[in-house]
Amino acid sequence: MFLENRLREAAEEEDLVVPSDEFQSPEDIKGAFRQGSRERVFRYTWPIDSTGPVFTTTGWRYFFDLTVRMLADSTLTGVQALLVLDDLDLLTSPNVKRLLTFYSTTAGMEAKVVIKQDFQAIAARNNLPEDRVDFGLYDNSLLYLTENANGRFTKNEYRIARYLRLFETIWFSGGVVVEESRNVLPDHTLLL
Repeated sequence: MFLENRLREAAEEEDLVVPSDEFQSPEDIKGAFRQGSRERVFRYTWPIDSTGPVFTTTGWRYFFDLTVRMLADSTLTGVQALLVLDDLDLLTSPNVKRLLTFYSTTAGMEAKVVIKQDFQAIAARNNLPEDRVDFGLYDNSLLYLTENANGRFTKNEYRIARYLRLFETIWFSGGVVVEESRNVLPDHTLLL
């Protein structure tokens, strides 16, 4: 009965709160895009708050590897990541440098770096919560938001459009982006 009620609520609200934040299979990711969609670009933010490891959970590492494999087999047509750094000094961190080098080396993947304070200011100007720094967009089909210890998947078109506009505003802003993977020299021997 509990599960049935949760599923009914999720269907009515086009929203589902989950305790995990990553899809675990190629089928899950492929299913996040609209049926027949030829362009399957996965856009996401990646908050980085320390010089330590960039992968904060095993699940995040697995999901990242999964998206790289899906890009290689053309299930995904592109990956765009906004690396959201707590402060500019993190740009010189060896792990962030390696991450940018990986994006510069991997066909179909691109990353841009923005400082969290700038990200939050643009979010506020777009009437979005400043603390929702971690999200993923499956084209305009599905939005995933990290909310405290949980995640929220939503198919609400209005919410998706707002977060897509936020992502693209930052992505195409030359004044806010502090680094781009295309400016980093590729190292084809690099593995993450």
